Amino acid sequence: MSSSPVRWVVITVAVLALGACGDSDESAEDRYCAAGDDLRTAVDGLADVDVVQEGLDGVESAFDEVRSSLGELRDAGADVADDEIDALGSAVDELSSSLDGLGSEGITQETASSVVSAIDGVGQAAGAVFSALTDTCE
Repeated sequence: MSSSPVRWVVITVAVLALGACGDSDESAEDRYCAAGDDLRTAVDGLADVDVVQEGLDGVESAFDEVRSSLGELRDAGADVADDEIDALGSAVDELSSSLDGLGSEGITQETASSVVSAIDGVGQAAGAVFSALTDTCE
């Protein structure tokens, strides 16, 4: 009896879908801690941007990583550091507004100061998240 090509496609798709579900042995806490590590890496990347050399594109790229990592941390679903994570979300929103404020006018002393201040706010809020995660993840 020959196997139908459609059957093999269905089996292959099913196997790939099961593999994409992730490691079922990983606990919610492990996923949360891994997301926290990713956020730490993203915040460090934002802090390390050389604005003069990388320009606004470098800041926006690093900022996108922070925003994405924050979303992953929230999606991990643990109830650790909820207040701190909310404060970080507000700081990320403020940085987003500062970056949006740059617009087509270019960077002025005032707008650059606003962005630098907002980056500092993200760093401080992230520090509070990392402190709260230390008790759970280490």
